[in-house]
Amino acid sequence: MSYNKRGRDDDDGYDGGRRQRHTQTTHQIFDRLYFDIVEIGDPSRMSLTNRVAQAGFGFAQDLDNLAIRNGVLETFIATIMEQPHKTPLVAAIVLVANSSNSLAGQLAVEHLHSKIEGWLKQGNYNHVKIAVRLLACLEGAIEEGRGVLVFLDRLLDRAIERDQAKGSESRDPLVEELYATIFLTLPYIGSTLVSLGKSVEACDQLLEKANGHFGIEKFLSNPIVEPYTGDDKPYECDLFLANLYEGVNSVAKDGWAVKSFINVLELIEPVVENKEVTQKHVFPAVSIPETLAESTSTDYIYPRIFFRAYMPIDVEGEAMNTVPDPKSYDAVLWRDMLSDTIQNLDFNRKECAKQLFTLDLFLNKGTFTGPGISVDKLSGKFLDAKADDRPISTLKVEDVASEAILAELFRLATPPLQPAYFHSLFIEACIMAPQAIAPVFGRAVRFLFANLRSFDTELIHRFLDWFSHHLSNFGFTWKWQEWVEYVDLEPLDPRLVFIKQLIKKELRLSFESRIKETLPDELVVFVPTDGELMPTYEYIESENQYREVADQLLDVFKDKYDQGVSETYLEVIDSIKEAVPDNRELLLDIVIGAAIFVGSRSLSLSQDWINRLAQQLQHVIESAEDESAAVTTVMQFYRNQPHVGTVVLHFLLLENVISPAAIITWLFESPGDVVFTENHGWECLIRTLDEVAQEGEVQDHVGPFKSVFEYLAVKDSDSEQLGWWKRQVTKSLIRKYVDYIKNEQILEVVPTNVKDIVGQYLAVRPIVPRKKVIIAEPKVEEDQPMADAAAKGVTEATSAVESKETKEAETAAEPKDAEVAESKEAESAAEPKDAEPAAESNDKDETMQE
Repeated sequence: MSYNKRGRDDDDGYDGGRRQRHTQTTHQIFDRLYFDIVEIGDPSRMSLTNRVAQAGFGFAQDLDNLAIRNGVLETFIATIMEQPHKTPLVAAIVLVANSSNSLAGQLAVEHLHSKIEGWLKQGNYNHVKIAVRLLACLEGAIEEGRGVLVFLDRLLDRAIERDQAKGSESRDPLVEELYATIFLTLPYIGSTLVSLGKSVEACDQLLEKANGHFGIEKFLSNPIVEPYTGDDKPYECDLFLANLYEGVNSVAKDGWAVKSFINVLELIEPVVENKEVTQKHVFPAVSIPETLAESTSTDYIYPRIFFRAYMPIDVEGEAMNTVPDPKSYDAVLWRDMLSDTIQNLDFNRKECAKQLFTLDLFLNKGTFTGPGISVDKLSGKFLDAKADDRPISTLKVEDVASEAILAELFRLATPPLQPAYFHSLFIEACIMAPQAIAPVFGRAVRFLFANLRSFDTELIHRFLDWFSHHLSNFGFTWKWQEWVEYVDLEPLDPRLVFIKQLIKKELRLSFESRIKETLPDELVVFVPTDGELMPTYEYIESENQYREVADQLLDVFKDKYDQGVSETYLEVIDSIKEAVPDNRELLLDIVIGAAIFVGSRSLSLSQDWINRLAQQLQHVIESAEDESAAVTTVMQFYRNQPHVGTVVLHFLLLENVISPAAIITWLFESPGDVVFTENHGWECLIRTLDEVAQEGEVQDHVGPFKSVFEYLAVKDSDSEQLGWWKRQVTKSLIRKYVDYIKNEQILEVVPTNVKDIVGQYLAVRPIVPRKKVIIAEPKVEEDQPMADAAAKGVTEATSAVESKETKEAETAAEPKDAEVAESKEAESAAEPKDAEPAAESNDKDETMQE
């Protein structure tokens, strides 16, 4: 028997069973480097040093590939912008690459230089702030006298010049932002110089120069933008910049060593090449525009307050802090980094929540206590450490992250992003680690509730929206028994108002029976018994004497061929007038009631029908009294669902069927003080004034604002609680609509106290805010991070770089454009930006009661 043995030298290329080595495409190489960079520091089986080495040497090895080089440089920028807490680790990657190939360090420094110049021209000082931190961490690879200190010194000169030109009487938001950039960066430089064994004299000199012009007295808060006011406020509201000033000066006194920083040089020391010779590069002088562009950020338009939600915990007479001292550099830096992460990583709420609550991974070991530890257990460890006289950290990363989210949600005058986004971060965090996050969340809620009597009115409503939204995702479970003691408070007490409105908010998101199951008997009385009853049009009931004319009216309304003020419609109106002689209120009740009844199945139908019937409704409403009657009809029709009724009123307002004055009169003259005690009253007032503000002519603003502030004027006969609500609402409305109220025609007719508050507010907000401008380079598609854009650029460049590779290899290695587009669309559909996550399991419901 013979065999046809195949030799190793056959023409078919058989290698005797040995594996062939596949050459990676440019896209595959970049994908690996991309994930090595953006995921640096995240939990992994590899040590952090090895991960830094893998990314650094990988970058240095592929510098000849232009597509990879540009893609990696953009990924560096994207990573530190979206995850600024990873800046030292990105610097470590660059330093490792520089030790292997000095061109890597040179390219990184030059790329940062070009980016900073571009951002200065655009006014994107937030990106400049983050980029100079990376440069500060790279100080050891930059020639002395040519580093970031020189740039910061020039930036400080420009800030001082601008501030002096403005005068000491008014604040300049841009000056404050430049000041924050300089002060937040100085400890990074000083810490790097200390680790290098170099002198920090230049840092001391720059700090002394800054202190000479920006003293602590320059950063004083103002009650108009403080979340807490009055004698009962839980803490003194400090400005972010005031705390930054004290924190940086404290670091300078300690020799510029920041214990929480990861020592980058120690991290890379085991793997760095050419330890004896470190290649240094020139950081060119940055071209600062003669006239500084206005900032694209909204962080400093208003005085930036350092918001707090976690006070020291008393443990057997000792104060235990779970968050750093607000006047420390760590507290201010972490708040700033987490704020940037929240705002810049908003396209992926799940990843954002993960990064926020794992901040401890990117700081020195021992900075925080163990993740997920309970307060009770931590208190025991704290007491043991006190007894043994040994240091122990009691800082909880969950508290620090939660407080940062709350600071963004409760920012005045407006939050930087939609409130639902901040809600979703808490929801994702509780889903991610329910046992660890739920108790932290509960402590914040209890603190906010306990201090509602000094909380800003607008923030009370934001708190109400957030908490109700959160509970709806976790089975509406909460330790309601804790609030039973407040049921006998005065009706206008903010705590009782909050409890009642929270229950009504929950009814909007669930069913009456479901909500009652979660409440103790003492709070069940606040659940409306008829809240689920559908509205009815009484005039078409079989026994109603006006059924015939009501049916005729409905037939006319529903006739799609007979629209507008037609003859048929006028005949029906005449019939109604004959049926109800000399009773105009009843006439309007029949007509308006019929119009809202035909669209009562949903809000979208209601809007459509009101739009269609606008002319007929305008025909019957002839005076202000008619408008008031129409408002009464709507709210009586939706008496079981007043929040729906106020939305229908808004639809009527949009179609000019009723005027803002009619709604304002109903809000302030109806029984129950609905503006203060009902969430739908506040929402209705804001919607109405928003519509007024959109009117083009000043004279259209005068009447509504005049009447609102006259109703809000405190009278001698008002109770203490009612006076409190009036003052708080007045302040909130002025803050929200100051750009309209400041007009002379309005100031002439409003009460004196309104003029005074307008003056105070304009003093702290010298420029009109604009919407936050997001500038991304290269151009990025919606909801797409810069790093993904860099990857896309690499994909497009491969056709030129990989011209020698076969089309078959490219097809096998890279997905087609259609497939990429489909996958991105699928991801976008799967993760809507502000989607509300579904309710969780009963296990997570239990944790909410912790």
